[in-house]
Amino acid sequence: MRASHLYTASVPLLKGLAYRTGVLDLNDNPGFAFVALDADSPVHNIAWQTSLALLDDIVDEVDACGARFTLVMFPVETQLSEAALRMYRDGLGVHITESAMAGGPQQRVQAWADARGVDMVDLLGEFRSADPAKGSLYLRNDAVAIDPVHLSPRGNAVAAAAIAEHLAADPPAMALVE
Repeated sequence: MRASHLYTASVPLLKGLAYRTGVLDLNDNPGFAFVALDADSPVHNIAWQTSLALLDDIVDEVDACGARFTLVMFPVETQLSEAALRMYRDGLGVHITESAMAGGPQQRVQAWADARGVDMVDLLGEFRSADPAKGSLYLRNDAVAIDPVHLSPRGNAVAAAAIAEHLAADPPAMALVE
């Protein structure tokens, strides 16, 4: 991989072709974890139970330390637009429900956060309103043709601005140490 430019150029193209033709199934790729966007199923429900239990554990640890916890929820690219939906659903065969497009995963986590009293920043609105003409919010380069979860520098800037605005509206209390 490090000694061959042919490898670097061909593997992303071949993987993309394999996903588009159905040789590989992106829904079964644990690295992308699209289960939150799929229809209810036993696997889907177990994934939600496990995820929320892990968040409970994190909140309990943070509370025990007396620190502030703010959960930031990033959307996946498929949730941002009809064009992204078509690319992933039609081009790559990813299972995406209308509920996911309507922000169902974000609503589910927000309900958990409200029940736990957890501060939360949901970036779905900010990402949907970002001007696509200014570039992708998600990582794209010669080796990565599609990455629905890792942010580009522009995506990081949009996220940072939204988080900063949220924290400025409710700044954390500063403890004085004597």
